[in-house]
Amino acid sequence: IGQARVNLSIGWACVVSIDLRDAQSQLHGKRQAMYVMTKFNTSRFEFVFATDDESLFASVQAVYRAYDTSRLFRDLKLRGAIIKSQRLLLLPGEIMVNRVAGVWNLSSDQGNLGTFFLTNVRLVWHADAAESFNVSIPYMQAGSCLRRSAGSRGTDAPSCLTTDEVHVDPRLQVRRGARGRGHEAVRRLRTGISYGSSRAHED
Repeated sequence: IGQARVNLSIGWACVVSIDLRDAQSQLHGKRQAMYVMTKFNTSRFEFVFATDDESLFASVQAVYRAYDTSRLFRDLKLRGAIIKSQRLLLLPGEIMVNRVAGVWNLSSDQGNLGTFFLTNVRLVWHADAAESFNVSIPYMQAGSCLRRSAGSRGTDAPSCLTTDEVHVDPRLQVRRGARGRGHEAVRRLRTGISYGSSRAHED
């Protein structure tokens, strides 16, 4: 307290785990301490905190739990456990808006055929052949949604979705026979991106 320049700030995104264990201190003897495991880039750090008011530990754990369980509302997630039996596992308060089948993820050379889920908070795509091959993109992470030149084989024009975190580049093609649904998907994406961006600025 007497040295204001001796301080530490840990962002929640850097926290890996928080545990309570007994610690031995030469000054205070055996007492309960909070062990905070963190990571930053390729480095890992562990910090140990002790206080006379141990109720503070419970408050820290509760806040971190709330942050950790709400990551999918804010953070882009690749290959997550978010699809079960071709159905999207909805988050608390999440509402399904639309489902678009026959959507190609062309980020690889061959491409992968999958399904779009549009909700009130995010866009989710998964490969039909492998549910674990998926991506969850909150609208606040989506940077843009653009239509490009007309696609081949009678498909709708491909669309490119970029995010603020990484360039996922799922150029999205809708198969022959579903013409027009690509326009609707892009329209809904743009609406969601605009809504998510406005909410992010408000927060």
